[in-house]
Amino acid sequence: MVLSDSDIKKFLSSGDIKIDPLDQSMIKGGSYTFTLNNILFIPKRQDLIDTNETKIELDKIEIGEDGFIINPGDFLLGQTKEKLSISQRLACILDSRTTLARIGLNALQGSTFVEPGQAESHETLEISNIGKSPIKIYSGMKIVKGIFLLLNTEAKQDYSEVGTYKKQSNADVSSH
Repeated sequence: MVLSDSDIKKFLSSGDIKIDPLDQSMIKGGSYTFTLNNILFIPKRQDLIDTNETKIELDKIEIGEDGFIINPGDFLLGQTKEKLSISQRLACILDSRTTLARIGLNALQGSTFVEPGQAESHETLEISNIGKSPIKIYSGMKIVKGIFLLLNTEAKQDYSEVGTYKKQSNADVSSH
């Protein structure tokens, strides 16, 4: 079952969903809109990336007041400003914002599923410019929406204990 705005508020009150910082105005009819954090991670050029060894070197930069320009074909990693925690009763699917997709900004290339039990994690965004023009992004801009799902039964595995990318922060988004 997809949670409605009333359900999201109920699960926020019960602690099954925690969003920090929480902005009540970002609760929509069936989703919550997340914003872009001020830190970006740009993969360094490598001669070869071996998929058996996916740890890559990243340059960490801060988005200034003037924003950051993503040129056509550029790829970088970002994060939601908000930390998300969900109980083992819920899952969350991150979804692109149509407004950004229409200008060629792709904020989610693959990892859109937030596992039950995720705790205090800045969700990682795989950002690319698939358009023909440079795009300027800003810290705090609306970047993705989260659609919350109620599971039929509570998950037995807790992602905050067993997950590869548990509790990601501004310090680390690299592959493991």
